[in-house]
Amino acid sequence: MPGFERKIWGFRYHELVRGECCRKVFGRKVCVPCPVSRYVDYSIYLGFNHPSVTPSWQASIYSCASAAVAAAYSILAPAIASCSAGPGCIAAIALAIPLANNAAREAFRKCIANTDVPESIYRQVNLGIYTRKSVLSSTRLKRPIKKKRAKNNAPLRKNTSARKGMSARKGMPVRKNSSITMKKKVCGCKKLRKR
Repeated sequence: MPGFERKIWGFRYHELVRGECCRKVFGRKVCVPCPVSRYVDYSIYLGFNHPSVTPSWQASIYSCASAAVAAAYSILAPAIASCSAGPGCIAAIALAIPLANNAAREAFRKCIANTDVPESIYRQVNLGIYTRKSVLSSTRLKRPIKKKRAKNNAPLRKNTSARKGMSARKGMPVRKNSSITMKKKVCGCKKLRKR
């Protein structure tokens, strides 16, 4: 059956939930509970489906569905205005949805009765208001990393005298093979020849 849905109202918010963090420990997967921050979209929709009809009847059904959206919003508007966006708002809206659902169905029935759509057709139209909560993104919260300080809380000093390619001690060029040490002559004696 063809259908349609229309968004009445919605908002986005961050929520903190309990999730799982998994790591490999000695080759085994170990999962522990950890906090997860999620960015969530919470929206209210009016959805309906109808049997296959002629284009003129379909236009009448869609225009009456718009009248149902207006009736539902008039019931939901005080609940929406009384709360700020967040999980507390969801509870206030949940209380108003059954009343808005009844108002939307009644407005649709009154509107469709004044059109040329036969009663056998519009009785098959299923119309209702529902909410949808979808997670847009989620991130695992990490523990803050403590920075190590120098002893006695002294600030770390940078060696400003050293320049690139120069030794910090005398301003002399640094040897490329600094790991090789030169052997010094211990004595200037000549080797004795065997007679």
